[in-house]
Amino acid sequence: MSVARTIFLFLCTTLIIFNACQLIQTLTPDRPVRFAGIKFSGLENILKQETHVGYITDLNLKETAPLAEYEQAQYVLAPTILDVNNPDHRFLIVNCSSDASAFSKLKDIGARPLTRNNFGVILAMRDQKISDKNLSTNTHAP
Repeated sequence: MSVARTIFLFLCTTLIIFNACQLIQTLTPDRPVRFAGIKFSGLENILKQETHVGYITDLNLKETAPLAEYEQAQYVLAPTILDVNNPDHRFLIVNCSSDASAFSKLKDIGARPLTRNNFGVILAMRDQKISDKNLSTNTHAP
């Protein structure tokens, strides 16, 4: 193959690729990419010794946005495993639709908030005495 032909084919290929990129940019609107896991950044330092943490939520994890938040929280906090709606862990991450809902869940569980970030995510800790009492009363037969 001659050099001129190779250069011509290279230029044609480059032009096709450039036009395809321009067409894709024209047809797809600019949408900012949102990393939902940012809501949970900083917790990884606090929870780095924990193997499992409860993830308490009133959000429907069958919907795209709440599920993405949960999955990206799991990514940010890995290797810690997030156990959905299981309050039987020492630490709990509470990600609810409102503060009122979150604090109601904490009260029902018998946990106290340790910190709340700017995104409304609460890191809570179960009161071990309450937890042990609940476990002992639930395991005895009447």
